[in-house]
Amino acid sequence: MSAINLIQLHSSILFNISDSIIRSISRAEIVGIFLGYVENEQATITGSFEIVKTSTNIDLEYLYKRYIQFKAVSPNSYVLGFYQIKDSTNSDEIADTSTIIVLQQIQQALTAFEIDYVGSLFYIVFKPNDIKNYEHGKTQVFQSYSCEDFHPIRTIIDSTETENIATTTITKHKKYFTTSKQDDSILENSSVAKHTRELANTLNQLVDRMSRILKFLEESKPEIPTQESMQVRIQINNSIVHLSNKLASFNQSTRENSSVANGTLSKLQAAQLGFITEQLTLLERLKAYPLKMMMAYEVDHSQLK
Repeated sequence: MSAINLIQLHSSILFNISDSIIRSISRAEIVGIFLGYVENEQATITGSFEIVKTSTNIDLEYLYKRYIQFKAVSPNSYVLGFYQIKDSTNSDEIADTSTIIVLQQIQQALTAFEIDYVGSLFYIVFKPNDIKNYEHGKTQVFQSYSCEDFHPIRTIIDSTETENIATTTITKHKKYFTTSKQDDSILENSSVAKHTRELANTLNQLVDRMSRILKFLEESKPEIPTQESMQVRIQINNSIVHLSNKLASFNQSTRENSSVANGTLSKLQAAQLGFITEQLTLLERLKAYPLKMMMAYEVDHSQLK
């Protein structure tokens, strides 16, 4: 296996990680799998999913089922490694006992279920406390390591995708951003009621888009679904549940902060909506896939008659 000397994280992965951290109040450790591809000793992480873990063991069958779902949608993606969300008591400890146990069990799953992976596996440790108490230039919120020799691996954020998300967010939510020098004064003068009303309108639009996706899927159910179309539908349903939870969580946080109207909060909320909007757009593109599979199935069988 070729050694990895650079890891590139898509920004949507960080959004998934932050969502897991928010939901992990009562858990000491969260483990997940990274998917993507390797080219010229550079690993690009394009997807991730959380796996079920008790205090000592990983649910290997659940890992395999989640992998199959992702593989149906992204056939060119491979397992690249795993992540842990935990706060280590020893900052100098690179691979503690829990990390080694997780690595061994994941390697066991890759072998037992013949799961595709490429390159040397790596892992990334995210530290929630450091993220919450982040200080620019002083705090290191995550670190990547090789699973072979536990050496650190340089990791960067995909700037191109980040810029695209930022551009899309600014374009679709112009009310929260302005290019003039009057940004601060405009945000300071905007009322709480207006800010909340604009957020509610945007949320209603996103909910309406999800409703149209559900209606489309209901009306386009094939009489004889193929295995591939069924897997895609499972992935779409999982994505819908995931986005619904995000919208509900965002709506709750908006209510809790309804008495706060400042520039930082407005931009953070707009950025969150930007990420959700991007994921929903990808889901809209994916929704027609089962219908295409059904049409292909009907064409193939009509030729056999």
